[in-house]
Amino acid sequence: MILRLLLRMSPAVVVVMTTCGALRADGLPPAPRARLEHSTTILVVDEEEKPVPGALVTSADFPSPDWAMPVTTDDNGLATLAWPRYSPGASASILVDRADFILQPGLVPIGSSPHRVTLRHPSSIRLMARLPGEEGRAWGLTPDFGDLKGLHFTEDEGLLAIHRLDLAPRGPDYLIRLVHLSEQGSCYFSETIDLRQIDPGKSPPTFPLQKGLEFRGRLGVDVPRPVQDGTVYAVARPASTHPRFADWTRVVPVTPDGEFIVDSLPPNSGLELLVLCKGWTSAPPAEADARAFEKLFPRREPPHEMSVAVMRKYASPQAAAEVATIPMEPRATTRIRVTDSEGAPVEGAIVKAIPFDPLPGDDDDSIRLLELRRAGAPTPSPDRLPQWRETTTDSSGIAHFDDGPPGLVKDVPTLLLALQAHHPDWKSVSIHAALKAPFNCTLRFRQPALPPDP
Repeated sequence: MILRLLLRMSPAVVVVMTTCGALRADGLPPAPRARLEHSTTILVVDEEEKPVPGALVTSADFPSPDWAMPVTTDDNGLATLAWPRYSPGASASILVDRADFILQPGLVPIGSSPHRVTLRHPSSIRLMARLPGEEGRAWGLTPDFGDLKGLHFTEDEGLLAIHRLDLAPRGPDYLIRLVHLSEQGSCYFSETIDLRQIDPGKSPPTFPLQKGLEFRGRLGVDVPRPVQDGTVYAVARPASTHPRFADWTRVVPVTPDGEFIVDSLPPNSGLELLVLCKGWTSAPPAEADARAFEKLFPRREPPHEMSVAVMRKYASPQAAAEVATIPMEPRATTRIRVTDSEGAPVEGAIVKAIPFDPLPGDDDDSIRLLELRRAGAPTPSPDRLPQWRETTTDSSGIAHFDDGPPGLVKDVPTLLLALQAHHPDWKSVSIHAALKAPFNCTLRFRQPALPPDP
């Protein structure tokens, strides 16, 4: 995403100072290391070539705190990034962030000369909205930025100002949506707004709002009642006229009698659902239906070729009170066998599994994210890793995932999983497995655990 944003922005003029290991006391080069650490010094300046202190520099390629990210520029505008791995000729993507400048992405050529990043001053745009049947402007607006980074907003009696915009001719696209969350909990939405079509020097335009739609559903009769642990993951996708705009996600519970309501859905969107409960998952759509849906509501990101989390029931949001029946099918059963180096079963081993295409969670609910943004609270990182599911092997060395990892359905031909096995007597093993239905595999411990330090 950072690279795509970079390609649409004005190229930054850039100088990088690097260090790559010092000479030994005898003047000879240092001995080769299995992993070569490398540092890059970045000079951050403004458009007048003055150093910019206090800018936060992060790298999407090396996000771990073990790698000393992020770093902050000093009084001279300098920040040194330590790369844990180094390949000659490689580059790393960075973000340079200070609140009174435009968020600046860049590519750092690791191992080259010093790198200069020029921060530019931002623009702001003001706009308003009107609720249905009302003359005055709506208060309590929140912009839905989607996955746009670095923007922030202020509101004063219904006059919304969006800040830190790069309105240069070659700057990024800014497609947003205005959302009003009423006291009754219903959302009102504007149409998609292209901020580049608004003249900041003119009076703020007013955009009409429409009440969000509802989708009512019930689980198929095959699912035993009361339904246990039922959750609906709903994604409203924009029409093909705005394929770059972000999806709208709702995460809602299923009642014990098998019914659910997905409310506050943006009009003129396509809705895809995944419904999960204990032992059951929603059946995937027919291939022809899925292709027809994709033409009207294309994905902004192509799914993984072996993805299972995208197998959802497709439908269209509807304001009518009718209740759609969601066809369900049993969740796949996964058996992971754990053996020692001789092939004998290992009892009491902890087995962890996670799919490569994880489901959204409560932190991904769009209304919750808007409430956090409006309160000025930090929002969860979209790059966070999902949680591992784990269980313990029985006396036969079998770990039972009766519900399968999230997204696992029985008729999917192949599933990509990350698997780990841990036992105090053995060195842990970790693999990436492409499992074939019925999704059974074996993990083998090969080396005994090292004795504890005295």
